Amino acid sequence: MNYSATPIIERNKIKNAKFIDAKYGATRSRFEVLFADEKGKIKTRIILLPGSLNDGEEETKKALEIMKNEKIIR
Repeated sequence: MNYSATPIIERNKIKNAKFIDAKYGATRSRFEVLFADEKGKIKTRIILLPGSLNDGEEETKKALEIMKNEKIIR
């Protein structure tokens, strides 16, 4: 699986990013980011967004807009 918990990913190392919407009551929205690490190995970073108890729907909209404006996802 090659998951990574790295807190910083350089933009030029991002290969692909995907948005996965929440399943109400079961999961939270998240981004899955594929990137090359310092050794060139492809890793996956899951970025969880706030859940329904923390204004999750509004925060998800903001995060999605930022990712689109920065052209990280289309």
